[in-house]
Amino acid sequence: MAQISRDDILTILSRLDRIVTLLEVILKNQVKDAVDIPSQLLDAEALMALPDHLRRTADIVLKMGRVMAQDVADVTKRAQAVESSYLNQLCRMGYLKSERDGRKVFFWVDYDPLPMV
Repeated sequence: MAQISRDDILTILSRLDRIVTLLEVILKNQVKDAVDIPSQLLDAEALMALPDHLRRTADIVLKMGRVMAQDVADVTKRAQAVESSYLNQLCRMGYLKSERDGRKVFFWVDYDPLPMV
């Protein structure tokens, strides 16, 4: 049985991420009155409930603010495609927000500030 190389896995992850992105665009265009996924509070309890790989990525976003996948990959030393996949998972879970600017995609934690009393 042939083994799959690390490069093949990264290529597959990159292509899957691209497919997910395209599907999200298609869904946005088809659903006119789509309701945005509300932000989940990414607090200590939520972080502890995440798997280790997602927790590490989420923690970096919390510390760095608005980031791209490559920014996170530079810190974790994981491939950009892997971090892109993790960041998109966190978006689908409602913990992060994302915005595309041309070929760049930015991710951040979107908190509604508590009212001052």
